[in-house]
Amino acid sequence: MDGVVTVTPRSMEAETYVEGLRISETTMLQSGMKVQFGTSHVFKFVDPSQDHALAKRSVDAGLTAKGPRHKPGIVQETTFDLGGDVHSGTALPTSKSTTRLDSDRVLPASSTAERGMVKPMIRGERQQDYRRQENRTQDAPGPELILPASIEFRESSEDSFLSAIINYTNSSTVHFKLSPTYVLYMACRYVLSCQYRPDVSPTERTHKVIAIVNRMVSMMEGVIQEVDQVDQKQKNIAGALAFWMANASELLNFIKQDRDLSRITLDAQDVLAHLVQMAFKYLVHCLQSELNNYMPAFLDDPEENSLQRPKIDDVLHTLTGAMSLLRRCRVNAALTIQLFSQLFHFINMWLFNRLVTDPESGLCSHYWGAIIRQQLGHVEAWAEKQGLELAADCHLSRIVQATTLLTMDKYAPDDIPNINSTCFKLNSLQLQALLQNYHCAPDEPFIPTDLIENVVAVAENTADELARSDGREVQLEEDPDLQLPFLLPEDGYSCDVVRNIPNGLQEFLDPLCQRGESHLLDLASEL
Repeated sequence: MDGVVTVTPRSMEAETYVEGLRISETTMLQSGMKVQFGTSHVFKFVDPSQDHALAKRSVDAGLTAKGPRHKPGIVQETTFDLGGDVHSGTALPTSKSTTRLDSDRVLPASSTAERGMVKPMIRGERQQDYRRQENRTQDAPGPELILPASIEFRESSEDSFLSAIINYTNSSTVHFKLSPTYVLYMACRYVLSCQYRPDVSPTERTHKVIAIVNRMVSMMEGVIQEVDQVDQKQKNIAGALAFWMANASELLNFIKQDRDLSRITLDAQDVLAHLVQMAFKYLVHCLQSELNNYMPAFLDDPEENSLQRPKIDDVLHTLTGAMSLLRRCRVNAALTIQLFSQLFHFINMWLFNRLVTDPESGLCSHYWGAIIRQQLGHVEAWAEKQGLELAADCHLSRIVQATTLLTMDKYAPDDIPNINSTCFKLNSLQLQALLQNYHCAPDEPFIPTDLIENVVAVAENTADELARSDGREVQLEEDPDLQLPFLLPEDGYSCDVVRNIPNGLQEFLDPLCQRGESHLLDLASEL
């Protein structure tokens, strides 16, 4: 495969990234692409023959959207603004040690109720610098940043308070979708403070905090499981799953980064992490089920002009609806990427398996290869507009290479190197099925048997060997499940962009405040 450069992870657990996207199998490199091993080693692949084109490439380390290049000390990320729009740009400098969910205003350092709150996660070699700066900050006199608001609730109404926030919240009517997370976090800080039962000892207070966090997590688990048991035909199930996935991940981030809460709630953090993954899995199945209804659109024959069959616009509408839902719910961008990776893989799997398992369908032909490729182009164009082009390129690659094989020259020995270099992700069984099941057009020459044998032999020594070295079986069909580990996001959470009291939070609490069960204090306005 002259001219083709690939990178292959050593194992399924290896942290290998191409253009910021974690890979689990052999991936072809193009000039200018960034390759990352682990958390701190990043390289750029440069092909001298294509070096003139590098200036035209804009590579985003956030892996989803086009944006500015790295600057020293700056983390690139893709996130959502308060209106739910996707933005790719710079996060706060990694040396900034006091970033929290707070206002730009400060209260006196003597205010102890809110000390130890959320700080950004600092990675790798900057940890020691962060700790040194943090120690200097603690030793130096001066004001301390705090939350812009706090919440109070009666101990006697604690159960009804938590039930109202978690069990009885209608996700479709909540304006600020992360309201439960923000209220629950403020409730944790309230229990940690001396304003809540000033008479209790520090040990008793710690046990009380652990108990209330465990109760929050248990209630959230019950809600997510209950949502999944609802009939999936109801339109609001995806909305509820996205809502609670976002809130579970944001609450976990608050707790993990809180200096006081993180030390005493390790069990609850494990359960929360499981809940995020569980909600993610349920949501993926829900959206795949909806997408499955419209997959025949890819096999819509333009010459038949059937009004009954789904159209490609139905597929795009489903993808757009999923993206809009995730934006409304303020789902972390990294979770959004993983979810759409699952959807792109589903499209890839559904189409590819029909090509290779149904030889009588006639789909293995130049005619259908061109039609399917054209339909896939609509999905790729949609993904590019959303900043998901890298995920689409990766997870649609096999069906794209299959359609390329169906439409390219494959009649002479000179075509063999081009076939193997172009269709390098297809193993020997897949190439054999596509070529042997190929239906020639009336004016098209037959594919020689020796050409098929040579193409298959090359694939056995390349694609098959790479698959086995990765621990994967060489099989004909694409696996219904995407063999990638679920990753909790390290950054890109709402506390990085939210300042002051979010619009809609007071509205969310109004019913509880009117019943006298809680009270929201606007600390910034009291300065």
